[in-house]
Amino acid sequence: DTLLGAIDGVSNGFQINISGTNVQKYKFHNGSTQTVQIDSDGLKFMNDTAAANALNDYEEGTFTPTCESGGFNNWSTNVGRYTKIGRLVNVTWEESFSGTGDGTILRIGGLPFVADDWTPGSMYAQTYSLEGSHLATAAVGSSSQWIKVITWGGEAVGNQFSGYSAWNITYTTSS
Repeated sequence: DTLLGAIDGVSNGFQINISGTNVQKYKFHNGSTQTVQIDSDGLKFMNDTAAANALNDYEEGTFTPTCESGGFNNWSTNVGRYTKIGRLVNVTWEESFSGTGDGTILRIGGLPFVADDWTPGSMYAQTYSLEGSHLATAAVGSSSQWIKVITWGGEAVGNQFSGYSAWNITYTTSS
């Protein structure tokens, strides 16, 4: 390895290694402890060298949540935000249920990435007609880009909701 920019004999510093195969590694040290390494796999912490543990993806953006069923096709906000770190995706948005909905299953589409597995999340609804007898939980469907509201013993329908709502779900993706 060829060392470039190394601070030799100093307790804190960095080094750049270029190997014979022209692979670059950037290493940062605190004393004799390596704290960070950046290489072709991504960002690695401490002395970890496993490619599977490298952080190699970070993304922030917006997406458009859509009401695929449940009768609320005229949402007022229609802007969600997401953060993707590696395979982990967090989505959040606020929305108002306008109108009365209908008797079909409430299903929200438009998530930015396909979910690997069924994953529960959280939601708040200003008005949920079964609040006293049923717990409502937002859940991303397996291999999907949609959310359904799951209740004890079934799936919630659109006419059970009205008013303001807030959504937050974290799920994994292979995308």
